[in-house]
Amino acid sequence: MNGHDCFPIGFLSVIKSPMAEAHHGTASSDATMSVGSQLCTQCGLCCTGVIHDHAALKPDEIEVFRALGMEVRLGEKPNFPLPCPQLKGTSCGIYRDRPHACAHYRCELLRGVEAGTVDPADALAKVREALRLYQSVLSLLPAGMTMPQARALPRSLKEAPSGIGGPGYPLVVLQVLALTRYIDRHFRHSDEGPLLREEVLTMGEPETPL
Repeated sequence: MNGHDCFPIGFLSVIKSPMAEAHHGTASSDATMSVGSQLCTQCGLCCTGVIHDHAALKPDEIEVFRALGMEVRLGEKPNFPLPCPQLKGTSCGIYRDRPHACAHYRCELLRGVEAGTVDPADALAKVREALRLYQSVLSLLPAGMTMPQARALPRSLKEAPSGIGGPGYPLVVLQVLALTRYIDRHFRHSDEGPLLREEVLTMGEPETPL
């Protein structure tokens, strides 16, 4: 995990999420929702650990989030690990008090929609495909394993951890790779760098390019 794998502080302008507002009793109709908000409220992947390993916290946010019972990692760049325990479906359970980094984050797909370079219908189709891939991965992982942990799984069958190894392990790794490549292509920012830095998959055999 490195600095590229978190929501950075000060990332563009705020995303209003009417679905999250509805969760707090201030619902907005679809007619008043921006295209970007409609896309975000059908996605939620940025909170799951699919796009980043963790989200940054400002120094004055640390105690607030500790008080919520959230794990806070200190250091040069304080952060909390993803998936976020405050994610409720595809909305934020603490929307009005969410971290600065979360409030200011826009994935590459949303940037394209707002810039007019990505058709909203195409963007929604990409969100649905990403969600499908994500659910496929979750169905194969042991209970409690997160996406950051899944991305760190060894690529070799010989090194498969107990509880997940066996004949089905190659499928787990392939599904994780498929999802990660899709996220790199459509959701990660180019200046963040890809999540998938290795282009080789081995299952106890000599390394062979995919």
